[in-house]
Amino acid sequence: MIQTVTVSREARDGTLARALESLSGDLAVRILVSDTLEAAVHCCPVAGIGTVLVDDVISLDALAPTLCALVEMKNGIVFAQTQTLAREWKRFAELRTLVVAEFGLKLVPVDSPQQAARYIARIVHQHSRPAKPQSAIAPPTNKHANADASLVKSVSGIPGIGDAKARDLLTRFGSLRAIADARADEIAKVKGFGAVNADKVTRFFGEEKEMRFL
Repeated sequence: MIQTVTVSREARDGTLARALESLSGDLAVRILVSDTLEAAVHCCPVAGIGTVLVDDVISLDALAPTLCALVEMKNGIVFAQTQTLAREWKRFAELRTLVVAEFGLKLVPVDSPQQAARYIARIVHQHSRPAKPQSAIAPPTNKHANADASLVKSVSGIPGIGDAKARDLLTRFGSLRAIADARADEIAKVKGFGAVNADKVTRFFGEEKEMRFL
């Protein structure tokens, strides 16, 4: 059965809606256009979850009304295209501060609208499945089991740092704030990092450490 995804009428012809329509196979979804969904919210995968896709074109000031609309929903997810935003690390860090620290929303870096669409489709299909009995849910089996997926994706948005290294950083330091405050020599001691990767992390968060992260 093909699941439906609701998009606002204003976002109907946008890149995210087109990417959702292009999905096929197990991730295929049907677009449902809504006149009642807040115009600033691009897509509503399931009730209570709103998503938007941003790139380096929109200004942070112009993004604020959109984030306010997402806060009104049960859960809000901001997909950020890292291929464009990562060109200017400070801007991406400012976006992270605005979305995560100030508005309390989830920030998920993506390579393209297509990747954002796949995430949304997985949310839709996951919510359509019958809930597992509590006894069928296996306990965590590894040290990364408790790492928040959105934090992992945020840290992995640092150029040159993938999901595995992001998990290692979060396991070692525990939070984005702690990673941002860590010295290069501390980061270099994390397994698989070394001086080069440590420099990437410290450069990303800024040498002056003026921004605050959660």
